[in-house]
Amino acid sequence: MALARAILKRPRILLLDEPTASLDAPTERRVLQTILHLPLTVIIVSHRPAPLEYVHRVIEISDSESVPSNAEELTSIAASRLSVV
Repeated sequence: MALARAILKRPRILLLDEPTASLDAPTERRVLQTILHLPLTVIIVSHRPAPLEYVHRVIEISDSESVPSNAEELTSIAASRLSVV
């Protein structure tokens, strides 16, 4: 509901912290595809690998340092480090 309210306000930038954490995989995919096709800048903070398939740029924060990386490279790193329950 909070996500819908935020989108209805038509922001220029949308900052989302774990927006799909409680969703099953098919719903997560639909939500991400919808959000990322909106005409605005979307910043997603996530520990899950699924959002990485949809973004243009990834910045990994590791030990308080940012490590810019491309999505393809980080997807393979994240898949080896993450355990999605």
